[in-house]
Amino acid sequence: MANGFDAQLAEVLNAATENIRRTVAANFIRTPKVELPAPLLEGLSKAVAPLQSVLERLDSMMPENWQGQRLAYKDMSG
Repeated sequence: MANGFDAQLAEVLNAATENIRRTVAANFIRTPKVELPAPLLEGLSKAVAPLQSVLERLDSMMPENWQGQRLAYKDMSG
C-alpha cells in the first residue's frame, strides 16, 4: 500500500512542480542584455578599483559559509 501512495504522491508532486515551472516560465520577463562601451567600462573599472581591498576585507569578516557569495542582505538577516 505504501508503494501505491508513494507513487501517487510522487506523481502529484511532479505535476505540481511542472505547473509551477510553466507558470514561472510564462511570466518571466526577459531583459535585454546591456553592453557598455569599452571606454565607459574602463572608467568604471578604475573608479571601483580602490574599493576592491575594502570589499575583500568585508568578505573576510563574514561567516565562512558566506565568504565569496553574493547574498542579498534580506536573505542574510531574515
